[in-house]
Amino acid sequence: GPALAAKLDRLNLKTVEDLITHYPFRYDDFSKISKISEARIGEVVTFKGEILSIKNTYTKSHKIMTKAILNDGSGSVEILWFNNRWIIKNIKPGDKIQTSGKLDFFAGKINLITPEWEKVDSLQSSAISHQTLHTGRLVPVYPETYGLTSKWLRAKIYQLLPQATASLDDPIPEAFTKDLLPLSEALNKIHFPNSYSDILQAKNRLAFDELFYIQLSSLKKRADWQKKQVTKPLKIDEEKLKGFINNLPFKLTSAQERVIQEIIDDVSKSHPANRLIQGEVGSGKTVVAAIIIYLTYLNGLKSILMAPTEILA
Repeated sequence: GPALAAKLDRLNLKTVEDLITHYPFRYDDFSKISKISEARIGEVVTFKGEILSIKNTYTKSHKIMTKAILNDGSGSVEILWFNNRWIIKNIKPGDKIQTSGKLDFFAGKINLITPEWEKVDSLQSSAISHQTLHTGRLVPVYPETYGLTSKWLRAKIYQLLPQATASLDDPIPEAFTKDLLPLSEALNKIHFPNSYSDILQAKNRLAFDELFYIQLSSLKKRADWQKKQVTKPLKIDEEKLKGFINNLPFKLTSAQERVIQEIIDDVSKSHPANRLIQGEVGSGKTVVAAIIIYLTYLNGLKSILMAPTEILA
């Protein structure tokens, strides 16, 4: 509907591709299931148990507070949600749930406050269910907007990702990515990793793609420039250039002479030159720039010299 579309638009999410490339910015580690009797205050925990009771009540400031009691066989803990009156329509006494969050004090009691939760089918196994999405695993947390939570984004990505990756053609040839994850696997692992190693492998592949496209774009722009005569080649007055260099109070190094010749070759052509000179402090970059500025002057043109030495210092 239009209301949800407007919220998605605030995150620039208009297509399925936008959604599955809306990457998590961090992960909550809810992978270890704890016993209620052994958990400590301040810990981030995951409990799996049965709801004994749940009800809505009010705080002193008249805000809605939902209280639930969860029992896992080793003990019980109170769970609190604020301003979520609808939860009692989704969770009933007797429901088996898995819930993840931080144990903290509230009103003098230990509580699990506003945790993530989801229903589970069985309490028999202490192992993490592969069906859990919001608890009991490395849980992705996404850039959000008002009215659009990570839980909602997580559920939709989980629903759409298998369909999207099943028919996904990797646009980058395998020769470039043979040591990296396939794109579909990287997308699955960035959203729903089983380990930190999964996250690292996925990031390596997706970061490679991003840099690859930036480089490809730069090469395409350069190729486009070279197809057009957008600048006049500089005329090189060898005699005046030699006189300028001979009047320097020092002799140029072989590296400086080589770089100057490379730049002269660039500016002698009919397409723009892009060149970056890299060297240690004191290696003579400035005199190279001065010589090229002199050549530009001899052609009746202007140069700009920016020297942010003070800023760098």
